[in-house]
Amino acid sequence: MQKFTLDGAVANKYQRKQLFITIPLALVGAGIAMYFADSGTLDWSVLMNSFPLTLIVIGISAARGWKRTRALVDSYTLVFEDNRITREQKNTPTVSLSFMEIREVSRTPKGSFIIKGERRTDVICIPCYVHDYPEVERLVGNLGSVPVKPANSLSRKLRWPIVILFLAMCIVVFTGGNKVLVGVCGLCVAAGGVWGFYQQVTSKNIPVDMRRRSWVFLLFVGAVLYVTFTKLSS
Repeated sequence: MQKFTLDGAVANKYQRKQLFITIPLALVGAGIAMYFADSGTLDWSVLMNSFPLTLIVIGISAARGWKRTRALVDSYTLVFEDNRITREQKNTPTVSLSFMEIREVSRTPKGSFIIKGERRTDVICIPCYVHDYPEVERLVGNLGSVPVKPANSLSRKLRWPIVILFLAMCIVVFTGGNKVLVGVCGLCVAAGGVWGFYQQVTSKNIPVDMRRRSWVFLLFVGAVLYVTFTKLSS
């Protein structure tokens, strides 16, 4: 039996990169929300007074997220046994797959491995900053007769365009005046929210406390449907 953990120093670099993306997006989202809070009018005094508080909230949220992610990184354990691979992590369901249950092994462009079992939720993610990466790479290559193939690059390439399109449709729903456009965007955004809720509550790679807060997706869907119905019926 061989056990592997994550390299915390390298993990910090990836966390910082995520913050450089998350914080600007949060600021843009907060700015849009404040801009359209008063029937689409812009009040610079409200924006300037609210901006420091917004920064504080985002800073606190980022610090808590960093601490939570750090705990997940420090508790990550990957175990290779004679015929089984297991991923253990704090506050996250354990995923254990026998070599016979593995149906797909893929590698991302950065070197992380994704191991999928027979069920959709049976997924083990091995970050590229795992300790003793060459040995892990060798063991993954010996997982039965399943070859290691490149991860699907199309979904990764479309990830950010989809996020931008989703945000644009949200803006249309809350600020648009064209009923047809609002109706189409509202249905698409609501469907995306339901899909996000389903993905989060069924995933075994998301901490339990985050899965408990999945109701936020449904609250968002309810708000979108209410605004869409109100505009269509006016």
